Amino acid sequence: MVFTQVEHFGVGSTDPGVVVAFGLSELGDEAYLASAAGDVLTGFVVRASFTAADKKVTFGRQVNIIGEVDYVALQAATLLS
Repeated sequence: MVFTQVEHFGVGSTDPGVVVAFGLSELGDEAYLASAAGDVLTGFVVRASFTAADKKVTFGRQVNIIGEVDYVALQAATLLS
């Protein structure tokens, strides 16, 4: 699953589902992804937290050997790969 600020959640987003546009900070930030059925939340929530990075850096989800999830800066974007 890939989300971009331009297409999915930022100011000027082309996604008709955007209620309030927002952006993520290059100083580090966190986001929550929640599941819903229509307008009703189902209770499933995932938190993604990441550290500071240069602007336009792509992050990828990485699971370590003991099952912990981290979001790390990628050397190159992997969109559509």
